Amino acid sequence: MTERTIRVGPATRHYLELVPPGLGRRPPVLVVLHGGTGSMRQLFGRRGGAMADLPAIARDEGMILVAPNGTGAAGDPAGDRQTWNDLRDGRSDGIDDVGFLTRLVGRVVAEHRADAGRVCIAGVSNGGMMTYRMLIEAPELFAAAAAFVANLPEGARPVPRRPVPLMIMNGTADPLMPWGGGAIAGDRGRVTSTAETVRHFVRANGLSGPPRHRPLPDRDPGDGCRMVESRWDGAAPVVLVTVEGGGHRIPWPGAGRPGPLADRVLGPVCRDAHGLRMARDFMKRFRRT
Repeated sequence: MTERTIRVGPATRHYLELVPPGLGRRPPVLVVLHGGTGSMRQLFGRRGGAMADLPAIARDEGMILVAPNGTGAAGDPAGDRQTWNDLRDGRSDGIDDVGFLTRLVGRVVAEHRADAGRVCIAGVSNGGMMTYRMLIEAPELFAAAAAFVANLPEGARPVPRRPVPLMIMNGTADPLMPWGGGAIAGDRGRVTSTAETVRHFVRANGLSGPPRHRPLPDRDPGDGCRMVESRWDGAAPVVLVTVEGGGHRIPWPGAGRPGPLADRVLGPVCRDAHGLRMARDFMKRFRRT
């Protein structure tokens, strides 16, 4: 992966880019956003969990992978304890992350002659909340999106200008991002519930009626988790994957057995499916017109 920079107004912003060899004509692009107090570099290392598999997925599928960096203390754009200016009150005032990501997508598409109709975005935790912000403020950029362990913030939630297919994957036993809404652990603001987050995008995408529910196979009965898919179908579907008993982690069969400290801080990890591959299989079906 190559580390690069781009000027956005007065700021120099950083991102990682993987362009696999032998790409076909007009390849797709996936933009992936790290979680809060993480970074683009840590995303694919030991701290990244399931995200560590993304480079291999990108090579297998012939897509360009882009991992931008948020900003740290005093607006530092190059560090490894970064956050995104999502829709929470008082977050990173003055940091134009929407402008950064918008300009970055334009550069990647132009430089690599990528398919502007097949750009997708995915994020985890704070990066998932930033994904929601991009769907609200710049939905015209994306063919589809996925958000992991993330809810919308409390307060005003603008309606996206256009519908974007979306998969949400949240755990019911998440100690950081509360499934039922409320305060994020560590005094990091307040969020609405997963149910209200899903309803917001179901309404925005013009969908109605009850969802179709489908239990997913319990491939690791020892992990204490089960996964259920709920789908609102339409031209821009919304899919909720409920990780029953899951914590602040993307489901991943490759996860090791966490110790008691990790369980207490992040909650249990589900090993029944590869959450990233599920999200990629969902997103790649769509093309923005």
